Amino acid sequence: MIKNVFYHPLTAAPFNRNSTYTEITPCRQLERLFHEYVGITPKKLGNLIRYQYLWRDIVSEPDFNILNGVHRYGYADQSHLLREFKKYHSMDIQSAKRMALKDVGNIQDIPE
Repeated sequence: MIKNVFYHPLTAAPFNRNSTYTEITPCRQLERLFHEYVGITPKKLGNLIRYQYLWRDIVSEPDFNILNGVHRYGYADQSHLLREFKKYHSMDIQSAKRMALKDVGNIQDIPE
């Protein structure tokens, strides 16, 4: 069954009851296969990647603007961005940035 999914091209044609499994693979089936092989759903992976890019910008840009992050990464609004950030980081943006930048100064003090 999996062999058919990967060796036959997917079509964008509307669903037809007479279609065989190899012609159209339902979205839900692709999500199940993705979850089986990767371990998380495509949506969760997308959210994690978006969060990682957001965190990179927060730490690397001294004058990071939350509203720019909202538009740059496709969040619905500021509260959506803040809620998702807190879900992955378990603290607000200002506290996380302060903690990250405070710890960076100690990296050079580590003896080799």
